[in-house]
Amino acid sequence: MSSNIGPVAQRAYDRYLEANTLEDRIKRLEEFLSVVPKHKATERMVALNRSRLVKLKKEQVEETERRKAQVGGAKSAFSIKKEDTAQISLVSAFLTPGVGKSALLECITGASTGSIGTFTPEPVVGTYEWKQIHFQMIDMPALMKGASTGVGNGLKIFPLLRSTDVIAICIDLSQDPLQQWDILLTEFEAARIRVNQTPPPIMIERTGSGRVQVRFLSPEAKNCEIPLEQIEETVRYNGYQHAILKIWGKFTLKDVEDALDTGLSWRRALIIATKGDNPNAKANFERLTIVGTRCQILPTAIIDGVPQKLEHLGDVILKELDCIKIYTKKGKDVAEKPLILKKGASVGDVAKKIHKMLFETFKFAYVFREGSKIPKIKAGLNFAIEDNDIVEIFSAA
Repeated sequence: MSSNIGPVAQRAYDRYLEANTLEDRIKRLEEFLSVVPKHKATERMVALNRSRLVKLKKEQVEETERRKAQVGGAKSAFSIKKEDTAQISLVSAFLTPGVGKSALLECITGASTGSIGTFTPEPVVGTYEWKQIHFQMIDMPALMKGASTGVGNGLKIFPLLRSTDVIAICIDLSQDPLQQWDILLTEFEAARIRVNQTPPPIMIERTGSGRVQVRFLSPEAKNCEIPLEQIEETVRYNGYQHAILKIWGKFTLKDVEDALDTGLSWRRALIIATKGDNPNAKANFERLTIVGTRCQILPTAIIDGVPQKLEHLGDVILKELDCIKIYTKKGKDVAEKPLILKKGASVGDVAKKIHKMLFETFKFAYVFREGSKIPKIKAGLNFAIEDNDIVEIFSAA
């Protein structure tokens, strides 16, 4: 251990070495990393111990899954299969009274939780229909402080959140909004869920032989100041003895660790501000706007059983998913139900979405685009489509 870390960090590291259980090793290594001085001389040591912490936490997750498998039993209420266009999970901090998630779910989906005004103990599933697009909406139990360590069914809640498509964070405007935000963000970070953050521009690919290879695919990547051998050592330390690391943007050594950490989950999120009709709502909404650069905020109030200000919720969800909707046309008939594709999709992607045979026998297509100088565009397979385009495909068959 480097002599540059100081006596406090050295004692913390010694306690880590003395730990007997996996849980203690994780806890004490986290303590060491929180007190070790961060400077040039300790950079490599800190990076390697962060990688060690990642591996320990991965072992912890695997051990938890093994125990679940051994116990067996009935299917958990938290095991929810994804359906419809996307899965949206409604999440809030645990407050008394509640933030109104159950009332919100019932209003926009018709699904009754039976727990309006009380704590929701298990997830409740509903379907939100918007412009003939269906989204699976889940009212999740509120997150308590310490949920990431298992408090209040946290160990059951977070695995579902780690795989959901969009997290809809519900903030009660009748109570302190920033306190709610801080509680949720703290628990997300502890559960290793990165909300509305961009994953590092790095990809790892295992190979059957050879050494660790690092390929810089952009000028920003090539101009990094991190020694190549340090990057290679970090990759090997994370269990990749034969691999190709591809980097296409500006990065840090921490980004390399994150890219190698399969336990991290990068989730898109938005904020639904509830109880907008409360007397304190306006002032609290203004306080909440401080996080508006990180999450889009949709203020709402449920008036006469109707949620206000959510008429564009479907659009917001598609934007968070980086998706667009297009309509197909056959003759004079335009389909009422749109197709959902990733932004940047082509006419060829539309053909494949309809049927692979249509793609294979493709002849040409017409794209009808409102507001375009050419409202009817003759297009080939590679023509880029845009949101709300109408596409008519002709085949050679």
